[in-house]
Amino acid sequence: MKVLWKKLRIAALICCVTFLFMGTAFASPQSLNLNGISGELARPVSVAASGDLLWVLTNGALYRVSLAEASYGESTLVYSGLCPNSRIAYRDGLLYVLSYEEQALSLYCLEQEMQACNPCGAPLNCEAFFISEDEQRYVDLAAFAPLTGTSWAALLWTSAERSVLLYGDSERGEIREVAVPSVVSIAPADEASIYASLSSGELRRVNLDTGEQATLAHLEQPACCLAATEDGACLYLADSLQVYQYRESTGIQAYDRSPLSGQAAWFPACVAGDRYVLGDYSSLFVVEQPDTSLPLLTIASLEEKQILQDFEANHDVRVLSLPTSMYFDAEKLMQDMITQNNAYDIYWIDVSTGCLSVLIQKGYYVPLDASSTLVSAMDAMDPNLTALLKQDGHYAAFPKTATAHMLCINTKTMEEFDLTEEDLPRTFSEFLPWLAAQYEKSQDLGRVVWDTQRSLRHSAFTLLLNMYIKQCEKDHVAPDFISHDFPDLLRQIDQYFMDSTPLAAPRMVNGELELPLLSQQDMGDMLSVSNGWIPLPLVLSEGLEPMYDIQLQVYLINPYSEHQDTALAYLETVNSYLNMEKAVACLEPAKIYTKAETSMLLSDTPIAPVERPEYAAEYATYEEERNRLIASLDFLEPQALKDAQLKIKDINSSLGFLEQLRWYVSPKDIERMESYRPFFHVSGEATFFASVTDPISTYTSQYVDGIISTQEMLQLLQRLTRMVQLESL
Repeated sequence: MKVLWKKLRIAALICCVTFLFMGTAFASPQSLNLNGISGELARPVSVAASGDLLWVLTNGALYRVSLAEASYGESTLVYSGLCPNSRIAYRDGLLYVLSYEEQALSLYCLEQEMQACNPCGAPLNCEAFFISEDEQRYVDLAAFAPLTGTSWAALLWTSAERSVLLYGDSERGEIREVAVPSVVSIAPADEASIYASLSSGELRRVNLDTGEQATLAHLEQPACCLAATEDGACLYLADSLQVYQYRESTGIQAYDRSPLSGQAAWFPACVAGDRYVLGDYSSLFVVEQPDTSLPLLTIASLEEKQILQDFEANHDVRVLSLPTSMYFDAEKLMQDMITQNNAYDIYWIDVSTGCLSVLIQKGYYVPLDASSTLVSAMDAMDPNLTALLKQDGHYAAFPKTATAHMLCINTKTMEEFDLTEEDLPRTFSEFLPWLAAQYEKSQDLGRVVWDTQRSLRHSAFTLLLNMYIKQCEKDHVAPDFISHDFPDLLRQIDQYFMDSTPLAAPRMVNGELELPLLSQQDMGDMLSVSNGWIPLPLVLSEGLEPMYDIQLQVYLINPYSEHQDTALAYLETVNSYLNMEKAVACLEPAKIYTKAETSMLLSDTPIAPVERPEYAAEYATYEEERNRLIASLDFLEPQALKDAQLKIKDINSSLGFLEQLRWYVSPKDIERMESYRPFFHVSGEATFFASVTDPISTYTSQYVDGIISTQEMLQLLQRLTRMVQLESL
């Protein structure tokens, strides 16, 4: 949400808020405080371990860091002057360093006392590996995997973001490229093989002697931070969401939550005994062996880390939050139910897919009746939403998030287009000539009329299709693209917009992204300090009411879970964060806005305004200073008087700016949302779009580009409707 992020940046400047790194929120992984390493040197580029000793390489300086309980995190500089573009690894009692400099790779061995750095053979020239002059501007040595005392694998990233996997033997003076596409990270597997993570999310085992490659797993995201035990039997890897463990006997398994804030091939990692050490741009983390004596609650969803921390702190349980796209697929989820799969205790489900309604009808859920907390909470929610979550008077699912999507117009940009609210269209037929007229104005003004970056033809057609389908869902009738108003509206699009040239993208003006006239926004974008977005309440035809689409995501407890009581307790913790006082006290600002939007949409009554906790103190500080200055005016000399008056003026300006940042949810926000409430709509059935997303996308592109005619488009849409009807039967 563009507006949201702008608000957060401003609020951070005003409040001088410093956020702890997100990895510190967990019992595990633990953030490793590198005492004695500061400034630019604090960025770890490579790590290696021997027992309780961790070796950390930062900008050519090597530090020894203790992992022993008594001196945990203590660091000592043991060697400096290494090439900054180096990586380290510990193997067979020796610490190896691989460096890349001036298109040559050099392998060194650091003695145990770390007083000498000895070369392991002559440098190996890399000119033969087609690193062009453009790519030579910077070549990053991303990863290093020693296989024996002299043989190794290395991963290079060029300036063109191309990965080069190399296999070298310093004793024989040989080096060659291994053909593996788009490698992200590597780790040693045995004396001739490595593990390789690919940008596609694929995990492979690669034999460097023979070139044979075997696929071991497919992950949702490409994994970085590969690290293996010295025998290669156990591999650790991580993405920005999850830590995994791979063994040949068990395959890939979720291990812990990831402390990483992002992904990169050069993130350091190693295995220290039974601990997995990994880092990102600024920190190192230690993932301890989990306490397997605690029950494990597994959630098929990406959960907010503060909530997970809260729950684990108050319950004797471990939680794994496992985001996975498979649960957008109703068929796969239904297969879990049929096979009584209990791998996941709680599922995350998007209501619009229709999957939830099928599961509820078939009884595949755990009623929430056992929790009076959850029942009371849902009784206080909007019955139009909770009705979708009920079966035979029992609540079957609990809301996770609710988001309202709307076509909006910007009131500030309207002034530049010389528009008033009386000029705004009310029906789709009025919208088309109005949009064409605003586009002509935008050419003269040098402004962006719609930030879709698609053509007006594409955007108008997509809007029409969405409005029509949603109206049919609301009226509980099947779409009919031949007999009703839809063909006439489609021909009007042809009348006004035959050109499929993409729209210009918004520009940066004085460091800020310019505001277009029209944009698709979430209600959360309009909370608190707004950039002037208000809904444009279009209807298909006269006599209809506007409709604002709500996307509702819910939790459903697996009826075959062995931890149903624990799952209910977790949902109670989630519910507690719908209380805005607690959300404000515990969550980051971005999460507060998300919770505020969900709370406003779910509540059956208006929620109370939510003020930033820091506002009162900040205001009082400014006011106290202003009052002190005002009281002193009668006693000041002319120059001092002038200075004091200027300070008072500055304080008044600051107070005015501070007032704009007073609210997370203002009284005006609440009033505005309540005016929208009668027009909110959420579908509990599988939408037409959900059933035919791919063909709709294909047909839309063909229609917009003129490959198929308007009549052909109508016939194709009608055919899709019939297909969906037959499949539902």
